[in-house]
Amino acid sequence: MAQLTEKKELPRVRAMILLDMMGYKNLRLGRADMGTAWLTDIVWQTGKHWVTATCLLTRLKASGDDDHGPFLKAGVEAIDIIQLSTYEYWHTKGRYAG
Repeated sequence: MAQLTEKKELPRVRAMILLDMMGYKNLRLGRADMGTAWLTDIVWQTGKHWVTATCLLTRLKASGDDDHGPFLKAGVEAIDIIQLSTYEYWHTKGRYAG
């Protein structure tokens, strides 16, 4: 974000999709509550064709502010795709999550 602002390139950004903590074998992604709804809709609709039905959940989940927050505050459409509540290795040290 800082580099985009510094180089005056932020107006060129159409949308930001944050893929956070991907790669977990039991991935369960709820629809984050803080983000652009129409962009989440597009990703979820498209994802139905590419991932298992158990991966993309329809339930809303509280994600809070994350790395996509500054983009939203700057007027850029943004979403955070993340597994929080059911990811047992979140912010742990030295554990293999595979």
